[in-house]
Amino acid sequence: MGALLIPSASILTNHDMLFIAIGMLGATVMPHNLYLHSALVQTRRYARTAVGKREAIPICQHRLGAGADDCAVRDAAILIVAAAVFHRSGHYEVAAIEDAF
Repeated sequence: MGALLIPSASILTNHDMLFIAIGMLGATVMPHNLYLHSALVQTRRYARTAVGKREAIPICQHRLGAGADDCAVRDAAILIVAAAVFHRSGHYEVAAIEDAF
């Protein structure tokens, strides 16, 4: 299954494929993760000094990275299940959200 998640090399030369991949990544993974974790950072208790900030930043970076990994796994699972459902039902032409209805 891991090989299914590795894009083909043609994604680097086919701009349409690349733009779709970047759009899916940006639309599903990043916005809610960054918004949620920036709020967590702002409410975190730490000394409002240079030393306190230096201690808090690695913790926040770790939480942000863990959150991004978690979101990426969930979003990949959603996309894989959706693609499998369309493929299994014989709807091979579904390539955009407008076609999915």
